[in-house]
Parts: sequence; C-alpha cells; structure tokens
Amino acid sequence: DVIVTQPRRIACISLADRVSEEMGDLSYVVGYHTAFESNRTEDTKILFCNDGLQMAKGIRNVDNTILVLDEVHEWNLNIETLVAWIKKFRSEGNKLKVVLMSATIELEDLANFYGEAKCISIPGRNYDVEKIHKGSDYILETIISYIDQGKNILVFMEGKKEIDGIISDLMKEEVDAEILPLHGELPSSEQRLCFNHYDRPKVVVSTNIAQTSVTISDIDIVIDNGKEKRIEVNDGIEGLFVHDISKADCLQRAGRAGRTKNGIYVLCSENSLDEREEYSTPEIQRLVLDKVVLKLMSVGINPLNLEFFHQPSIESLTDSMETLKMLGAIENNKVTKLGMRMIKIPVSVRYARMIIEAEKYECTEQLIKAVSIMETGSLIDFRAKKKGIFGVSIE
Repeated sequence: DVIVTQPRRIACISLADRVSEEMGDLSYVVGYHTAFESNRTEDTKILFCNDGLQMAKGIRNVDNTILVLDEVHEWNLNIETLVAWIKKFRSEGNKLKVVLMSATIELEDLANFYGEAKCISIPGRNYDVEKIHKGSDYILETIISYIDQGKNILVFMEGKKEIDGIISDLMKEEVDAEILPLHGELPSSEQRLCFNHYDRPKVVVSTNIAQTSVTISDIDIVIDNGKEKRIEVNDGIEGLFVHDISKADCLQRAGRAGRTKNGIYVLCSENSLDEREEYSTPEIQRLVLDKVVLKLMSVGINPLNLEFFHQPSIESLTDSMETLKMLGAIENNKVTKLGMRMIKIPVSVRYARMIIEAEKYECTEQLIKAVSIMETGSLIDFRAKKKGIFGVSIE
C-alpha cells in the first residue's frame, strides 16, 4: 500500500482523481481520505490523505507500506513533526519505507538530516514563466488587462475577505470572464469548478490553497499580491496576521503558470522578489506547540529529546509541557486519561479541556458553539456531511 500525504484537502481530492484517471482499468485502487470526505474502499491501495490525519494516526511499522510526504517545503507543524518522528522511528531499527517530495525542498540539508537518504531529482516544467514586478495599486488594472487579452488568470490574495473584494470589483467593471473564488471554506463541488474549461477567460481568485499541489492546467497568468495570512504568536497571543511571503513562496506561486505552455507571473507589491526573505519561518518556530507535545508524549516520545529539522526553542517546548501539566493532560511526564481524550478533539488543547469540563455542567453544546467561533470563525461548516462533535468521538 502507498499512503501519500498532502497539506490541503483539495490537493488530496484532485490528485487522487488525476492518478485514478492515469491508472485506467486499475482506477479503483486509488482513493482519498480527508477530515470531511472519503471514497476509500477495501480495494484502495494508493491513498491520498491530509498530513493532519497521518499525524493523528502516527508512525507505525506496517508491512508492505510506503509513506510519501508531499510538499515537504511547506514545513507546517504536521510535516515537521512527521519528519522528526520518522527519523527517530527508523533509528530504532524499523524499516518503514518513506519518500519525501517537494519542488523547492532543501535537498542537501534534508539528506544530511537523515544521513542515509537517497536523492532523486526529476526535471520540472519545460515552459518559461516571465516575471514582472508592479506596485500594489495595479492589481485590478492588471487583471482586467489580461482578461481583455483572453487569458486565463490565477490571482493570489491573502484571505477570503480580500478575495470577495477583488471579485466584487471585477463584477462592478462588468468584465467578460468566468470569475471563481478558491479557498478552504468552499465545499469540494465549488472548488472543483476552478478546474473546468470555459468559453471565455477564467479568473480564479485564491488564497495560498492554490500555491502547491493544485495544478489548474489552463492558467496563462499568475497575479500575486505577495501576501498571506499566517498564524503566529505575538506577545504570547496566537493569532492570524498578514505577512509578505518569501521569495521561495513567490517562485512556487509563479510555478502555477507555465505548466502546459509559456506563462507570466506578475507580482503586484511594493516589495520585489529580491527584497524578500529566501524562506518563510517554519511553523514550529513561531506557533504554540501544545498539541504537538501532547501527541508525541502520548506515544512515549519526549519532545525535548526529539531532533527536528527546524529545531524549536527549548523554551517553547517546556512552556507547552507546563501548560499541559496545568490542564491535567500530563502528570509525571506521562499523558493522563484526560490527556488522551483531549488528543482526540481537533482543536487547541485549551479548548479541548474546556469541552471536556463542560460535560460536568451539561453545557457542552453551548461551549462548542463558542469554541467554533474562536477556533474557526464560523458556526456552520457546509463541508461536513456527518453529524457529531467535530466528527469524532471524545470518549
């Protein structure tokens, strides 16, 4: 069996569909599994899933299984932890076969991290992408100009609000184009509209959900405002903040054009490519690590002794351990029964602890509504098809 992890749900589904198409008569062996959808069957041999689901499942010795971590360059918390966990797992004599893949991976450093890794470089696209830099005020004007030329366009914005703003501006201009939003809150049926071909120019306005894994084959032009919203800790408070993306991220976005023909990348920002950081700060060095620490300790791994590719500070790890002690999730460096229940609830450990405590006062439903607002910003999830608290059992 082959398990392939992806950072985003839309990538799991679109890649499974593409590989299934390539497999022809053997298409039934390819499937996907995300937090909200699954077409997995007993015949599934190639499974695409979110790296978060693989993190929840953990690293285990399974005969005849190959684990493929894709888009490693994103270095989200799940990828970072899985990469470290795999190294420890194999150092203990386990023979799990692992493949790490990325278009912009730090190949030499990662090979040295594992020591025994074999490197395979596969040539990418053969089409040129011209890079153009303009000021941030020219983004709408640039989109309209390329629509008038009959081009298909992918526009990157930092969030749903900004996407809605650009789409509203284009509607006011009455442009003759198929205008489609693309972000994580959309159901899969609406996300898939972006892959369709239309009789007039197509404009896909997206968050960084389209930055990796997702290939919209007929895109001619990528227009990028050079920003993203990312979670980080400022003054001890974890929140969502707008930042300029790195040079590597810009090049990744530029690569969404030039897949099947020559393309153009337009960076509409005050900061050019050369004025940006080479790489973004990895999540493990800027986020609260409570959930990661709890998961590792639940399988007997002391996070203070685990070697990460991007090493977090000892202070951030010990702070998380102190928080978990305070919440009753760990005691004497072991995860308690309460902590094991908290792991199963896919929210921050503080909110998980609140949900469990609410059972005593018979107000779980009301608290979950409050947690939904604080954790995701919405009470309604149009993607969820099954009833239940976050779709999991917390017993």
